[in-house]
Amino acid sequence: MGIYTTDPTLFIKYRVVEGDDTRFFRAEEKKVGDFSFLRIRTRTTVSAVLNRERQETFTLSVKAVARYPSGPKLVAQTTVTVRVLDANDLSPLFYPTSYSVDVPENTPLYSSVITVSASDADIGINGEVYYSFERKTDTFAIHPTSGTVTLTQRLAYMDVERYHLTVLAKDRGPSMGYQARVSKARLQINVKEVNYHAPSIHLQMLPTVVEHGSVGTVYGILNVEDKDIGRNGRIGAVEIVSGNSEGYFRIKQGIQHNEFQIEVAKTLDRETDPLGFNLTISAADLGEPPKSTMRVIHVTLQDTNDQRPLFESDHYEVTVEETVPVQTPLLFVACQ
Repeated sequence: MGIYTTDPTLFIKYRVVEGDDTRFFRAEEKKVGDFSFLRIRTRTTVSAVLNRERQETFTLSVKAVARYPSGPKLVAQTTVTVRVLDANDLSPLFYPTSYSVDVPENTPLYSSVITVSASDADIGINGEVYYSFERKTDTFAIHPTSGTVTLTQRLAYMDVERYHLTVLAKDRGPSMGYQARVSKARLQINVKEVNYHAPSIHLQMLPTVVEHGSVGTVYGILNVEDKDIGRNGRIGAVEIVSGNSEGYFRIKQGIQHNEFQIEVAKTLDRETDPLGFNLTISAADLGEPPKSTMRVIHVTLQDTNDQRPLFESDHYEVTVEETVPVQTPLLFVACQ
């Protein structure tokens, strides 16, 4: 780009008049034969540098002024677009810089655990991010372009409760100097123990409950067990959930942590409840989420001799002829 002239006495000067508020550029004239080339270059006296991430293009208005030693001044103007090429001057950035995730120990193999993400403001291969682990691990793998972490080995809470990993993000651009463009993020994977089993209820029956027995009489002893370990294996609530609407029975903690007693809470009357009671017992553990089980226990009441016989009538009267033979039935009476 420039101006063609055949007059060697013509003096041409270029100047940037618009589009360069920061005064990055200067316009120069370079004459080769009969052609005065326009050359745009950066100013060496400017402390600031070009930053493509801040401004990728500049549209400059350049004015050319041509002067004869003794003659009129000629003016021309053109537009020059300057595109700033990208340099790999930025490293990938994680946001956030640390990750934490809870993973159940029964998670199937090759399941996605978490996805980490880093971005690079550069363009082209300078902005393409690749992920890897700082140290090799056989338990997890990370996809090089998506950042998705997958499970490659079965987890066991009893073996390892927590994994601490460092994820690297590196771009594909050439490194500037001796340091590669790479950043790091911390990843903590917490293995969560799974509540596999519900509690089981074992009943030790005591003698049949006698009606009108004393309050606090123990009817049965429950042994509640859970095969899980830790919190998942600890017993939480053991309670009567149905069959006890009048509150005749209650459950109290026994001597052992997994022992519970069924006690009489109110005076019982067999004549009121001749068929006894069907108590539904529920036991739940402290797992997350909790598991529970139920068992129906039948309570039979033993009768006591607490009722006198009663005749159907308080007074009976019969008329007998004097000729009735001996041992002749005169009257039938009944009592309850």
